[in-house]
Amino acid sequence: MVWYFWVLLLVAMLVFAQLMRIFFKAKLYYFLISMISNTKSVKILDKIKNDKFWKWISKFGIFLGFGFFGILSWYWKDLKQKKKFARYHVLFYSAIILIIGLIFGNFGMIQKSTLSYTINVAIFFLFGFAGFGILLLGYQAFLIIKGYFLGRTSCPGVAPVIPGMTIPGTDFKIPFFEGWLALLIIMVVHELAHGILARKIKVKVKSFGIMLLGFFPIGAFTEPDEEELKNAKPKDSLLVFSAGPTINLFFALLVFILMLGLGFLFAGYISNIQQNSTDGMYLVEMSQYSGLCNLGVESKNLNALTPLYMQLDTNKDFFFKNYSARIIALDGNLVTNRLDFTKTLVNVIDNNKKTVNVSILVQDTNKTKSIDHNFILQINSDDSLGIKTVEAQKVDYDYGFWYLFLVFILTTMQWTYLLSFMVGLFNYIPIKPLDGGSMFPLMLTQFFPSTMKKEKQHKVIRIIAWTIIGIFLLFLVINALPLFF
Repeated sequence: MVWYFWVLLLVAMLVFAQLMRIFFKAKLYYFLISMISNTKSVKILDKIKNDKFWKWISKFGIFLGFGFFGILSWYWKDLKQKKKFARYHVLFYSAIILIIGLIFGNFGMIQKSTLSYTINVAIFFLFGFAGFGILLLGYQAFLIIKGYFLGRTSCPGVAPVIPGMTIPGTDFKIPFFEGWLALLIIMVVHELAHGILARKIKVKVKSFGIMLLGFFPIGAFTEPDEEELKNAKPKDSLLVFSAGPTINLFFALLVFILMLGLGFLFAGYISNIQQNSTDGMYLVEMSQYSGLCNLGVESKNLNALTPLYMQLDTNKDFFFKNYSARIIALDGNLVTNRLDFTKTLVNVIDNNKKTVNVSILVQDTNKTKSIDHNFILQINSDDSLGIKTVEAQKVDYDYGFWYLFLVFILTTMQWTYLLSFMVGLFNYIPIKPLDGGSMFPLMLTQFFPSTMKKEKQHKVIRIIAWTIIGIFLLFLVINALPLFF
């Protein structure tokens, strides 16, 4: 985009922020960031009933966030007093966390092996999503360093997520309107949860509101009475801090289930329009490595189109910039969309075939030259082809209002559950100003003997906290390297 677009956008954001200050009495920071609070909305929090349910959800969130460490910290004093119920509760919740760990154990593995799976399950069981999140950053940091040594360019493990803009180093782009709507919903839900639990433990909530960067929502906030929260019982404070990320995780699960239900309900309608609107599958890249971010195996098919390049007197880069390659058939089966392509490839792999025949129609950008070309691709060791394809859409196809509306709803739900899960997981990490950073010291103090001086407690907490911060920042910096190098 041209430079004056960004200037006009900045001016519009500045004007909007000033209007928020004048008409809604918003607090203004750095001329652009406005915080719009509402004391009347606080009354809604007191109308939300079922105290036991909300407290239990938040308590379970502590166990999700910090695993066996969180469970043990909650029941530590009861165990020391040899209360029978405490042992049963520890065993019950430990079993649940272990089962969830067995499910999440397959995520983020460097390589599929029993050892990697066991490490994942063990870390999740011991330290919940807090430990698992740091472990995933560690895995990605390892892969990035490995990629540099092997001469591969990896994707960043962390990147700014701004709806409407491509995530740096990747092809992923969060839709503008759906992305901002999803973020706004997630932030409101997160802060609303904090407010609900604050009222459940009788802590005053001064105000509730949203934070804007110009006219873009970038956050929501709950303003509890800091003194009351500070003087609350440690377990009560834990419930308040745990509420935000916990509700984010449960909200992500709820939206995911609703999205699947809605998608299933309209599957035939959506599939019919998608098939009619598709303008074929196109080959757009021959990759050196399979998988996302060059993390897969070295592909056997990098030079599969060399005879075609020679026939056209060109090279790989020039070919994909100036020619289109529509996939006509795969293994003798006609390909009109991605579903056809995927079904055929799965069938090839299931039948243990080592190669697959591909037929493409090659045209120059002006469509003045057309060539039918057949070639063979080998199946890589990870069952990939090492190619990149896109499904083209008909330019003038009339989708109709209800299809577009349904896709908007489903896309918003998709990004809502994905981002809500990520926000929940990230907020468990035990580093301030994240919720996990406020929770971790409160849990750690449960293990200190009553005779231990406060100064010594704070010293131990600082040492452990700074160790975690050091490890986290190291992984964070490594994960951000591909953004710059």
